[in-house]
Amino acid sequence: MKFAAVIGPALYALIVGVSGRTSYGIFAFIVLFLIGLIILTVGRGTLISAEQKDRG
Repeated sequence: MKFAAVIGPALYALIVGVSGRTSYGIFAFIVLFLIGLIILTVGRGTLISAEQKDRG
């Protein structure tokens, strides 16, 4: 969790600093959340298939 507390604001500051637009910084957060959603979805599918292997 500490890594997330650093990378989010740092990424926001970097993007706003480079582009000068805060909307691009918010877009970076949306992208991070989508990446997290994909990771959780894939991980959940892997976990479910592993549990079914153990039972079957």
